[in-house]
Amino acid sequence: MRCGFVILNYNSYNMTIKLAKKVAEFDKIEKVVIIDNQSTDNSFEHLIDINHPKIKLIKSDKNGGYSYGNNIGIRYLCNIGMDIAFISNPDVDIDEKDINLIINGFERTDYSVLSAVELDINGNVARPPIYLLSSYWDDLADCFFISRKIKKLSKKTEIDKTTDIQKVELVKGSFFGVRLKDFAEVDYFDDEFFLFCEERTLGKKMKNADKQIGILTRAVYHHNHSASINKTYKCVKSQIKILYRSRQIYHKKYLKTGTVLNTMMSIAMKISLFEYGIKDFIGKIRNNGKDVHG
Repeated sequence: MRCGFVILNYNSYNMTIKLAKKVAEFDKIEKVVIIDNQSTDNSFEHLIDINHPKIKLIKSDKNGGYSYGNNIGIRYLCNIGMDIAFISNPDVDIDEKDINLIINGFERTDYSVLSAVELDINGNVARPPIYLLSSYWDDLADCFFISRKIKKLSKKTEIDKTTDIQKVELVKGSFFGVRLKDFAEVDYFDDEFFLFCEERTLGKKMKNADKQIGILTRAVYHHNHSASINKTYKCVKSQIKILYRSRQIYHKKYLKTGTVLNTMMSIAMKISLFEYGIKDFIGKIRNNGKDVHG
């Protein structure tokens, strides 16, 4: 089973170089593909200096976002005969033993997508450990502060340590492995999504194709959550605005919602963005106060 590794870089060349050089030394990783997504910090000039026979650098023709950029690397691995592709954010760290556990999972099962348990930078299991495919009504409730809190408190899905592979509906987009023949069958990532909702879209397409997604409960990876995104989008409101745009596309394209439901969602999202704007403003005042008082 031939395995490759894709890292999508945007203004994060230090993290990308560190991760690429590490995984290039793993015995079972034949090729590491770095896609520079039209970075604005001279990333490409730094990345081109990497001198390693297993690392391939490709410059995207445009910054088309997560889906577009990763699809370039995935198609490259397909064209050179890889069977498995690992897709990873630059702000991820994983050890060889955990990669091998996932590869072994692919070899002995027919799972199409496999990942590991996500740990935060302190080594704790990231919350929530498992995401489920969200309905329209889940996303509508997520627009409001109170219903978000209630939903968070009521979420009971946990890692099942009694099983080797836990079947799930989707994995987190920060890191996972995918069987390339199955990925090709569902037409890879949907390029219409610039950022956010890529994992739920993939989960939905895999579910519709009767393909399985799982988490290796004994494998882990560390994630400095959203380090790349936070570097680009400084305020929460700007990130949420992109998230909501992606959700609207998902509702129309994959949940087939009609005009009335889409209008309800649009109104709820506008109210929510106003709320996040207030939170950003309060946070800015607090941070300025800290700066002033040392």
